[in-house]
Amino acid sequence: HRGIKYVLPFNSNIEVSVSGSNPDIKYKTTYHPSSGNYYCNCPGRWRASDGRCKHIKKLEIKVNEQNNK
Repeated sequence: HRGIKYVLPFNSNIEVSVSGSNPDIKYKTTYHPSSGNYYCNCPGRWRASDGRCKHIKKLEIKVNEQNNK
């Protein structure tokens, strides 16, 4: 599973993930610290009962680790 993380000047975290089934498809997962909200444009977000796809869960862990340093 490959991913690239960009930290923007206004403290948003963005991670780009490559689809496991099609390497030409990329999904963008974003965390907005001012609101505490996460967003992902993958289809798994809509399938998950709680709206938290694997990309959001992975980014939540990274954000929590950064905040606990």
